[in-house]
Amino acid sequence: GTVAAAIAADSQHWTPRETGGALLGHVDALSRTIYISDLVDAPEDSERYPERFVLGTRGLKAALRQAHADSVGYLHYVGTWHSHPMGGPHSQTDFDTLQRLASFAPGLPVVSLVWTPTGLLCEVGRFHEK
Repeated sequence: GTVAAAIAADSQHWTPRETGGALLGHVDALSRTIYISDLVDAPEDSERYPERFVLGTRGLKAALRQAHADSVGYLHYVGTWHSHPMGGPHSQTDFDTLQRLASFAPGLPVVSLVWTPTGLLCEVGRFHEK
């Protein structure tokens, strides 16, 4: 099971509601490549609606820390994913969220993946001090 397959399966399971989760991976600064290697499921306090997904926070930091420890420090939080069951690109809300999440990791890129029935869309944000 690849990450893409897991995202597709979860997205289809929750359709017509949006769903999502956190992305784990590794940022290689030299090759300017972000490797996405695993997912952290949406916490139980996440909210799923047909027009939006709100990633919960209950247990999320602990799950991310555990994954980091289990990978001997290789895997880090690299962003989030969510679904657009009816299709469509990143919304303004998605871009705003990406900026907010990028502020958690100053200087590091943060990924936002959107699953649509026709494929995955990717945006990368980077936090800049105003």
